[in-house]
Amino acid sequence: MNEQHGLPGSLLLALLLAAGTMIVWGVVSTICGDAIRQRQFRQRPLAERMDEWLLLAEDGTPLIASNSRFDSSVRRFRTLDGEQVESPEPVWPGHLPGPDALERDGAPLEWSTRIRGISDCGTAPTYWYLIHDGRPEGQAWLEGFDSDTRQCVGYIGRHGFRASPPTPDDLFPMEWRVFQASTHFRGAGWFAYVPSRDGNWRMGMGSLSPWIGHLVTDARLVEVDVRERRVRVLFEAPDLISATLVTCVSKDTSGPGSGFRSQFLAVRSADRLWIVDPHTNRSQELAIPALLTSSAMAIFIVDDQVLLTNDDWGSVRFVERPSRIRSVLVVWLSRDGRVLRERSLSLRSGGYPKPGVWALAATVPVPIAIAVNIFIGDPLNQQEQDAGATYVEALTASWGRWRGSLVAVSLLTIAAAVWCFWRHRRYAQPGAWAWCVFVLLLGVPGLIGYLLHRRWPVRETCAACGRRAVVDREACQHCGAAFPQPQPQGSEVFA
Repeated sequence: MNEQHGLPGSLLLALLLAAGTMIVWGVVSTICGDAIRQRQFRQRPLAERMDEWLLLAEDGTPLIASNSRFDSSVRRFRTLDGEQVESPEPVWPGHLPGPDALERDGAPLEWSTRIRGISDCGTAPTYWYLIHDGRPEGQAWLEGFDSDTRQCVGYIGRHGFRASPPTPDDLFPMEWRVFQASTHFRGAGWFAYVPSRDGNWRMGMGSLSPWIGHLVTDARLVEVDVRERRVRVLFEAPDLISATLVTCVSKDTSGPGSGFRSQFLAVRSADRLWIVDPHTNRSQELAIPALLTSSAMAIFIVDDQVLLTNDDWGSVRFVERPSRIRSVLVVWLSRDGRVLRERSLSLRSGGYPKPGVWALAATVPVPIAIAVNIFIGDPLNQQEQDAGATYVEALTASWGRWRGSLVAVSLLTIAAAVWCFWRHRRYAQPGAWAWCVFVLLLGVPGLIGYLLHRRWPVRETCAACGRRAVVDREACQHCGAAFPQPQPQGSEVFA
């Protein structure tokens, strides 16, 4: 096969085989490693496997919810004082990213991160997509598609609906990081329906229609009604970061509504918070307590009080990290901005153990891949998680974790490359150095690709010199003596 394809063709075939080997190897090792980690995780005490976060009961009582990752039936609720309560009808908070999110979020990595969807909930719905152009100081627009014809029905920009693509002055100005933080554009219907005690779902009193979404753009809070295909400005303030929908809960559950009253919009800057009534456009301004200004916040509204917490509930559960205890601050504010009380809590993140360094190295046993992760991938990931970390600090930590696996995989790869060189020379094949470098670059998958890329000739003992030689030629590779012709079998055809 080498003679047919030449060395470049053989290297390309071996590269494809090595890539396939790497994919299969990675999938199998990931599945096996995950199964082992799940087994180890389940063997932990139940308390260490529970994730805890804050929510409200329908009567406005703050509760700590505990949930087991691998057993959704294990769910517990207790008050802030530790008293166990029956399973309530939960009220989820709104989530407001803060300045830390703007510092952490970088440029988009794929097109799907630049799109948010919403439907007009019609009989044959039109689906609208908020699309960001992906530039750091970018712009966004809405584009609608008919669910039956799959054809574009038009666009929505700053000045409303139009049949043709929006002009630059009609696009929504939106910094990429603000777009990334503004995950609220998914339609008010995400929060509009609430569970009732009969097991059905109903619209909360004063809930917004599910075909209405909201944007933070150009220091404005904008409402987009995709059914009416109109745009209106609800609120303006400098340096807005994010907005979310919040359900107002009443402590009085005797009347209609069973504790759910209406929906409000919460919008924030670094140090200010506004509660906006989308029905009347009235707003209330509150100062964010100093301890909460830089972080993401969860927000609840109970009658005339606002509860704020720095618990990033949106990313507490189902994360790959060791179990840990996190400190959470809860602040009660009056509607005029006075701090009524504060309370510190300790909540558990059951998490899920990350694959170890050695497990990851075994998944991709390629020195170059590990080196790229040490010097680029891992430091950048550390900086993303900790905005205050410098590249040198992150690189030092990365090197400390990965150097053992890098050395081990490198030694294994060098041994494989030396064996490849020796084997290639033993078979008297050309290009031994090229194949040695090939295995050095691709590691164990490269060695497997090398072994599988062709059929290897048989080796037999030479009658002249006594050494083993390949028999895919007429003379011994060592002494040059001609191989004896095979004995006739009587079935040969002569010309």
